[in-house]
Amino acid sequence: MQDRPHVFVTGANSGLGFAASMALAQRGWYVHMACRNEEKGRTAAALVNERFGSGSAAFVRCDLASFSSIRQAVKPLSQGNVKLTALVNNAGIISYRRETTADGLELQLGVNHLGHFLLTHLLLPQMEWEGTVRPRILTVTSGAHKIGRIHWQDLQLEQRYSAFRSYSQSKLAN
Repeated sequence: MQDRPHVFVTGANSGLGFAASMALAQRGWYVHMACRNEEKGRTAAALVNERFGSGSAAFVRCDLASFSSIRQAVKPLSQGNVKLTALVNNAGIISYRRETTADGLELQLGVNHLGHFLLTHLLLPQMEWEGTVRPRILTVTSGAHKIGRIHWQDLQLEQRYSAFRSYSQSKLAN
């Protein structure tokens, strides 16, 4: 399975994540398609495999709102000695009411930034130079970062929550 480049893509069942998964599989990459929703993730991976051949992609259950889920998602790669050529941190959410992750963090900061931060940290050992190939990490952000500000005195936005304040803060953090 390691005879070609491997990429780990979050939010791979729709939007930019799905488009990136399709484009990379078309170029011969093996795509680890990380999604929180198992049904949608398996369907997306099946579409990639149907289009570019069986063994082009695999669904990986990964809910960025749970550090435990992130650790579980990474485990098979490290145990299987898989070397990643790239990581695409793409998944993102916007929540119109204040919610928290399984670990008690404000949801948008937790998913859009901190979840990807932990995932990247855990995958770094799998991202080694192989010959002349230099591994890459791509984190998708948004123009909202331009008006974002880190609210150090209220990082979890417990006092003054708004969806856009939270979203722009999480994108600036990236």
